[in-house]
Amino acid sequence: MEILREITERRAYRAFSGDSVGTDVIDRIVGAAHLAASCLNNQPWHFVIYETAEEIERISTALTRGNQWASKSAFLAAVVTDPEADCRLSHNRDYALFDTGMAVENMMLQAVHEGLYAHPMAGFDPDAVREISQVPENFTIVAMVAFGVPGDPADLDERLQKKEGAPRVRKPVEEVIHRKGW
Repeated sequence: MEILREITERRAYRAFSGDSVGTDVIDRIVGAAHLAASCLNNQPWHFVIYETAEEIERISTALTRGNQWASKSAFLAAVVTDPEADCRLSHNRDYALFDTGMAVENMMLQAVHEGLYAHPMAGFDPDAVREISQVPENFTIVAMVAFGVPGDPADLDERLQKKEGAPRVRKPVEEVIHRKGW
């Protein structure tokens, strides 16, 4: 079975070098998000990009202590969606989060294609991100994603070094794929 290299190589690495990347690279990564599929082509996603050292330092104050490694990112993205701007279907099938997730996955795969690491994070203070980013109240801040040039895992603390070098663990495919019914 052949799976795209970008999918098999994508991991949530934390060892970033602190090097910046060109605006053209950021534009391609953001452009990949822009091309994601969405319900009725509503495109409910928004991304607030932090790319200068000063911007990264400022938004890093909203990250949990365990995610401070992300301050060495080439750039960070706050992932935001408008639940009202997408399909709201029966049985609580609100597509904004699903569609926004597809846009983020496109970004992460493009980053891997560019030779970068991409690490999505839930460990942040949404109120702080909202204030720093001036995100309107009716929008949902879904995640933060750190994008970075690969660095030296030795620069991480011992606990994160172990995670960085650990084998990739996935549930058995038989546990998550159901054919012809549950």
